[in-house]
Amino acid sequence: MSAPSSIPPRVEAVLALFEAELATLQFPDLDRHSLADCAEAVRAQAAEVEEARSLLEAARATLEARRAELTAHARKGLAYARVFARDDPALLQRLDAITLDDDSEQKKPKRRRRTRKEAEPQPDNVTELPLRAAG
Repeated sequence: MSAPSSIPPRVEAVLALFEAELATLQFPDLDRHSLADCAEAVRAQAAEVEEARSLLEAARATLEARRAELTAHARKGLAYARVFARDDPALLQRLDAITLDDDSEQKKPKRRRRTRKEAEPQPDNVTELPLRAAG
């Protein structure tokens, strides 16, 4: 997938005009060369931004992997600590208060439980039929 142009199409149209029909037109601070230089500076800066974005994405992925590694290590430590604390109720209570759920679990909204509706009373003219055992 190609990245979108760093130069807006309308500006590209002006650049194209100064490269073709207006190539000989010169103003004190503007000509086809100054426009081309500015355009090249924009393209170079956009390339730096894209490279920085790629580095940032790679760094984020590495950070997430390290966090997962740390969480797994902490889970193991918590399990060992629970074994160690089995004769220390106060410490065991503190350890039991620690949960190492995945972040995805913490971010999910809690589902609301459905409450059971109370059975509506049957009208007086309805009779329940006895059930017979099949067989």
